[in-house]
Amino acid sequence: MAVSNVNQAVALKTPETLKAAIWNHRSVSLAEMLTNAMEEWGLMSKDPAIVTDNAANMVCAVEITGLTHVGCFAHIINRPRKPISNCRMLHAFLGE
Repeated sequence: MAVSNVNQAVALKTPETLKAAIWNHRSVSLAEMLTNAMEEWGLMSKDPAIVTDNAANMVCAVEITGLTHVGCFAHIINRPRKPISNCRMLHAFLGE
């Protein structure tokens, strides 16, 4: 899908508060966007938690908001796979 089509698809399904910040990945901007979206959706009174991919900017953004951050479990268990898969000794041990 072309970037412009993705932008249009996101714009159609995204609340107004997200549209302005959709491509801005700085922690402060993300924190503002998260807070605005939670308020717009009426979730701030429900003690929400934010699940992210554990990227530093996302973790920092959630910390700025004061909300609970939960790291994505799939991203956490996938993290060590990449360095391990490049280990020559492991490949030799497995006979690959």
